[in-house]
Amino acid sequence: MTLYSNKLKYGFILVFFLCTLSTTAQIANNLDKRLIYQLKYQPDSTDSNRIESEYFFLDFSAKESVFRSETTHLKDSINNSKNPMSLLGLRQQIPKTRFNYRIGKKIEKQEATTYYDYLAHQFILADEPLTLNWKINSTSKDILGHSCIEATVAFRGRNYVAYFTESIPFSDGPYKFKGLPGMILELYDTKKHYHFETVSIEKLPIPYDYHLASHKKYKKISNKELREFQDKIKENPALMLANPNIQLPPEAYEITNRRGRERNKTRNNPIELSHE
Repeated sequence: MTLYSNKLKYGFILVFFLCTLSTTAQIANNLDKRLIYQLKYQPDSTDSNRIESEYFFLDFSAKESVFRSETTHLKDSINNSKNPMSLLGLRQQIPKTRFNYRIGKKIEKQEATTYYDYLAHQFILADEPLTLNWKINSTSKDILGHSCIEATVAFRGRNYVAYFTESIPFSDGPYKFKGLPGMILELYDTKKHYHFETVSIEKLPIPYDYHLASHKKYKKISNKELREFQDKIKENPALMLANPNIQLPPEAYEITNRRGRERNKTRNNPIELSHE
């Protein structure tokens, strides 16, 4: 298993071992292959010199896939272990991620995509049927020993270039992207604000069991409700502190709103620029 966050090496090995020992009675499918993508992105549309980076895992089988950041994967592994409280100290060592969501796809249902997130102390999910109108071009290149073909698509306010390979015959890729006759190994928008690039293709040593919603009570909402909820949090960041079991003083909410709004000024470049 290749690891790309050196700080997490010990924790990842321990958590992965514990996770693979968990019971399979509650598990629907086995995900036994993994692509690791590095995402380089520009969080501030006005500052091209500021580039940040995270690693993402795409775990997939013949039936389904799940896409999430490396950090989110580690948190899931802890939560899915037999005794997550015993790993509380390890959880505190995991670095923060800018991307807490998980995206699940059903391979046999190309239009089916499910977005999972944890917002304002709520586990939510939204089903999102997606059909991407790809154009396959004649340009090709090699990525990690795989011959890849270029394809382009417009999606949610950006124009994308993708390179997919038919040698991995799964119609999938990073984030919500899919629908090509092979796996997407590289994807970027034409402004290079978001650039996913495969750095490793692995077969997990033990089939990796994963279930998105079996341990949490996710609330299903519509895509419209999801977007409205996300917009409200941008306008009022203190909503992320909302917890029916904890009452904070008004000053805490005021400080959180002030700092959050200031931070959002330089995090103004989401991957989806529009809802269409």
